Amino acid sequence: MSASMKQGIVALAQLSRLSFELSRCAPPFCIQLRSYAARKGKREAIKKAKRAEIKSVEKKEWKPKRLLVKQQVFTAERPTPDSDWLARVPSDDVYLKAFYPAPILSVAAAVAQQREVNSVQMYNNLQGHVFITLYLDMRMEKKNKFLEPFKTTVRLPHYFEHGEDKSVLVLCKTTADQTKARECGATIAGGVELIKQMEKGQLDKGDFELIIATTDILPDLMALRGYLRRQFPNNRNGSLGPDVVQLVEGYIKGIKCEALKPEGVHSYANVDVKIGTLDMSVEQLEANAKAIISHVTLYKPAKPGKLSPNSTLPVT
Repeated sequence: MSASMKQGIVALAQLSRLSFELSRCAPPFCIQLRSYAARKGKREAIKKAKRAEIKSVEKKEWKPKRLLVKQQVFTAERPTPDSDWLARVPSDDVYLKAFYPAPILSVAAAVAQQREVNSVQMYNNLQGHVFITLYLDMRMEKKNKFLEPFKTTVRLPHYFEHGEDKSVLVLCKTTADQTKARECGATIAGGVELIKQMEKGQLDKGDFELIIATTDILPDLMALRGYLRRQFPNNRNGSLGPDVVQLVEGYIKGIKCEALKPEGVHSYANVDVKIGTLDMSVEQLEANAKAIISHVTLYKPAKPGKLSPNSTLPVT
């Protein structure tokens, strides 16, 4: 190798070493970065894939509320016994209730059985309360229309100590009627001043189970119609009338009667109410039971509808 060639190789090596050192010492801002646009059609392909994925996921079908209520009702219908079930008759006095329909008894026969069970020799509970349980069909002519549950007070023909504490607000014009209402057991009795207190929020309607009013104060009470809503006095539930004594005593001595629907069910309701005690006569208990049934049927709509008073008589 000639001397000139050796000198050229050494010079080339020195140059490469110098360039390596310079690149190693170069600051970060000298590094050149490049970004390239996505390939044509790539973004649209990604969007299209996302749309296809969304469509493939099963969506819940939207349905109006009335149809949802209808579905809930049909999943929670009260079972209707067929003729074969009702034809079953036990061959002995002792049998399993699960395999036979409930016996249909008169009030006298049902009370006689309860007195036998609650006699001194067995449960010793002859002062126990007798209840009547009504099963009401709340369906109307249209399949998605149902009767609303109700709450009322029934004045029974034969009074008994039911042990219910009641709070009642009485509104009447004259001081004589207000005094009579207090004597009959009203929680608060007054006139226009009580209406003004409710307008200002000083008196709450939630503190009272019932608001009773005489017909003479009704024009002044109309201003609170929107506030009272279902508690607004009316003739149907016995909270409006001219005789304040009859109104207050009818509620204080009456018995609470409320139709309750099971959770998520609209097609039927149950009413469980006291009709007396076991030491009362059969005629008195029967009269009280008839009063309950006749009062409940008042809530049957004028249009075609159902409200079947199927009932039982338990004792507690």
